[in-house]
Amino acid sequence: MSRAERVRRVERVFEAFNDHDTDGIVAEMAPEGTFTDPFQDEPLAKAEFHEMCVGFFDVFPDARWERERVIGGEDSTVAVQATLYGTFEESLEHVPPTGESLALPTVSLFTMSDAGITTWRDYWDLATFKRQLGISFPAVLGHLPRMLRWKLRTL
Repeated sequence: MSRAERVRRVERVFEAFNDHDTDGIVAEMAPEGTFTDPFQDEPLAKAEFHEMCVGFFDVFPDARWERERVIGGEDSTVAVQATLYGTFEESLEHVPPTGESLALPTVSLFTMSDAGITTWRDYWDLATFKRQLGISFPAVLGHLPRMLRWKLRTL
């Protein structure tokens, strides 16, 4: 696979992500492909990653991921510096939504074979994620009334 083909595959991932096309996102992965990010204790297989994407778009219904710089591709790896945007609108791992917006700097490493993306690793700062969404102390204190109302509505 040429550098141009590897970069184009990554571009299709970003396009599918911004269209919230979960099938299109995982279509770029090899059958044995895995995904890892700071939330994952272990790499996710393709089917698990698909389910994670569906849930992510529920939590962040306006999510978009903007590429800023594509690096590499001469070998089997493409690195992308990007920013992830979205509004925290639904529960995330039992944390009620705050309605806060996210502008999270990310770096993604995509390793590929002719079959597709074999490993996809996202790197971003969990503390920044929590701070921007208002779920770290002391910011969470200001969101407690909204979070409590949301929790009561869901019971």
